Parts: sequence; C-alpha cells; structure tokens
Amino acid sequence: MNAKAIGLLLYISCFIGCSSWTTEIEKPTNPKIPVQFGLQFKKEILPFPESKAIPSIDIGEPGVTNPPSVELVDLCKSIEYVVYDKATNKFVKHHQKNQGDDDFGIVYDTLPAGKYQVSFLAHSSLNAQQKENIISFNEISDMFYATKDIEVNSMDVQSDISLTRAVSLIHLVASDTIPNKLQTLSLSATGYPKMFDMLTGYGHLSGTEGAYVKTFSAEDLKKAADSISFLTLIPENNGLLELTQTAKDKDNNVLRTRTISKVSPEKGKELRYTGKLYSPANPDDTYKLEIKDVAWSLAKDSVLKD
Repeated sequence: MNAKAIGLLLYISCFIGCSSWTTEIEKPTNPKIPVQFGLQFKKEILPFPESKAIPSIDIGEPGVTNPPSVELVDLCKSIEYVVYDKATNKFVKHHQKNQGDDDFGIVYDTLPAGKYQVSFLAHSSLNAQQKENIISFNEISDMFYATKDIEVNSMDVQSDISLTRAVSLIHLVASDTIPNKLQTLSLSATGYPKMFDMLTGYGHLSGTEGAYVKTFSAEDLKKAADSISFLTLIPENNGLLELTQTAKDKDNNVLRTRTISKVSPEKGKELRYTGKLYSPANPDDTYKLEIKDVAWSLAKDSVLKD
C-alpha cells in the first residue's frame, strides 16, 4: 500500500473515531474570519433558590448599594452556541462549551463572510441534545439567553453578548400547616416545555403534550418550609400552564386536590402562589398570586379564586 493510501486511511479513521463538540453545515472552501463573543449578564443577576424551600427573598429596593456579584460560571455549566444564516434562518453550526474548558464565558469561532444570527444559551442541565434550532433537556435548570445579528466581513468580529434569564420560577407556599396524616403532595403541570428554540428564545412543545410531575413526601415539605417550586421555560405562542396539586394521606386517600389554570410564566419572574395546600377545599378559599422580579424587586398582587 502506498503512502498516499495509508494517509487517506488514517484520515478516515480519525474522522470516525474522534468526538467533537461542534455540529455544522458549511462550505469548507470559503475563507473564514475569526469571531469572538464575550458573554455576560445584562443586569445584576441573583440566583433562584436551589432547594425546594423558597424562603422570603428580600431583594431590596432598586438602587440598593453593593448587590451580590454573580458570575456566569456561578450559575451555569454549559453554553450552547448556534449560528444561522440571517437571510434564510438556515442552521449553520452548533458548539457547546462546558465549565472547565479554557476561557469559559468566551466563544471563539471562524465564519465565512456573510450575515448571521448567533444565539447563546447558558445553563446547567445535563444531557442537552441539539437538533438544528431546538435544544432538548431532561430537566430544566436556570437558563440565560441572548441572540444577535452580526455581519462578518474582512475584519475580525469581537462582540459582547448580554444574557437575560430565560426561565420563570413557579412557587407554591402553604398557608395551612402540614397535617400529621399527610403522606405525599404531588404537583403536575401540563403545557410544560422541555425544549428550547434557539431562534426565538422560547420553550418549544413537541407533538405530545408537555408535562412536569413531581411528588414530595411529608418530610420533604417540612424541610422545605411548607413550599414547593419548579423552573419552567416560557411556552411559545403565549402558551399557558395548568397546575394540579394533590395531597394524599398514608392510606392514599385524597386530602385535597386543586387546579390552577391559565398560568402565564414570565422570563426572570417568580410566580408565587400562597394558599391552602393540604386542608379540605372550602368554597371561599383563594390563592394569592405575587409576581416578583427576582433581581429588581418588581411585584404585583392579585387574587385567584379556587
């Protein structure tokens, strides 16, 4: 076998056996120009509480001095970077950068001359799967998103990217005490997206209805100060969630079940529902809804009837 054939076999073997964090569709003959993006938070960001318990979040009034400093590396473990042709919205390439990689928070790339839309999603979810503009997740973590139109010409491109929170926190707080006979409290949410559209910045539902289901034991609830919470992407096309919570005793009898319809998550906001979670239903029961911007202390109150 001549040297040329051996070299070809080695190239093919490396191409098949080597893994890569890049997926792309491009024309390799076009000259490429370096681009660089530095990711940062658009405003001062506070982390959502990580535990099931959501204690009172004292954000303080706007203008408070010395807010806590939170960096991208403190809240996120991965960065998804997707490039589209601006004229056609056609997928060009996808990179994933992970904590521990050099210069986490900076994305380096090369692109042929042209106009593009570049999109970024920073998160801590495991097993993210990408297919063109859709990123799929097993579980939704705190997430931050940005998109920008760029033009690549003969000059190197360097750009700062300002990320904003892409999720909402849904939080149920009990106004009644945990009864001794309580065994579990389950929470489900329909219309719950587990996919993210990198073109639009919204949650994407597949052909099957999205759902979130979580069950908490009485011990979990005691540790969580009588509250439960979960993160959600913002459903596309003004989609709404429907929440159902069911409390059961040790004999699997239902102590209480209630449904909250037309829940409209907002990016970067905590939707806090306060009301009875365990006690038998009463026609006069209501949930108090507070919507709070977890970084800038914007809130409004309203009442939802049972």
